[in-house]
Amino acid sequence: MRPVRRGAAPQPNDFAPYRDAQRYLVSRLGLYCSYCERWIATQLAVEHIQPKDGPHGHPYLIGRWENFLLACVNCNSTKGDKNVVLANVLLLDRDNTFAAFSYLPDGTVQPAATLATALMGKASDTLALTGLDKKISVALDENGKQVALDRVSQRMEVWAIAVDAKSSVDTNPGNVAVKCSVITMAQRSGFFSI
Repeated sequence: MRPVRRGAAPQPNDFAPYRDAQRYLVSRLGLYCSYCERWIATQLAVEHIQPKDGPHGHPYLIGRWENFLLACVNCNSTKGDKNVVLANVLLLDRDNTFAAFSYLPDGTVQPAATLATALMGKASDTLALTGLDKKISVALDENGKQVALDRVSQRMEVWAIAVDAKSSVDTNPGNVAVKCSVITMAQRSGFFSI
């Protein structure tokens, strides 16, 4: 996961309604899910790090800037109102999450093998919290071809595109147009850790 820098609150008071924070979050974090890193053009939610309601809810944090990230519907709904013990997870705005996880060609995300033992559990808990540890969900179209409907399949697709893009840059190291097209592709897909 790419670390994010939300920065200081753009206003002195809590947001009411909390959705008013979305434009500030998007301007600072981009149109990407803070957890799975996908580019999300629509339906990107203001996500509460600690849930706002439910059995583990923190209603006093509903409008609090420090409790916001952006999330896709998959990560946000998987996380739901689960209990988030801040000391037991790695947070994108607090920890070096880029170094904490490995992204593999098969679309899986796992704790980096180089992590200290104390961080290994936190990394695993972070993946479980948002469902980034889920197995691939194979979906076939009417022709029997796999369709990338889940985050694992989509990471696999972007991995293959990234490999091709790297090859293009490696074989054309001085070609600015190739580099610009690779940057544009990366911005439109997200998945920066790949």
